[in-house]
Amino acid sequence: MASSWRKISYRVIQEVITEFLGEHQLTPPVLLTPEQLKTLKRRISKAYPFVDRKYHPYKVWLSEVKANLQALQGLPITAQGHRQIKGKRLPIHVSPGQLSLFDPNSPYFTKSNDED
Repeated sequence: MASSWRKISYRVIQEVITEFLGEHQLTPPVLLTPEQLKTLKRRISKAYPFVDRKYHPYKVWLSEVKANLQALQGLPITAQGHRQIKGKRLPIHVSPGQLSLFDPNSPYFTKSNDED
């Protein structure tokens, strides 16, 4: 179950994004210019709904900002920017070649001294 901090954060961020996309006549997924991204981040920051920017509510806010901006641009949502849907997390993106470090057939894999 998503926390109330996360629900509030998600709702506020979505309102700001929807308003921004309407003004610029964009539809997701969209690749924003650096200027557009900076403007959008500034608007999202100004819409912060909680009192202080610290502790758990702020961490939840930051993770929702990251997840929503990644989803808006069609990027995979990373582990730190996850979002739960009906109690299930979305798949975590794994970089290509990351798991090859543990593959015995990989040129990067070396036997430890214990295995000799």
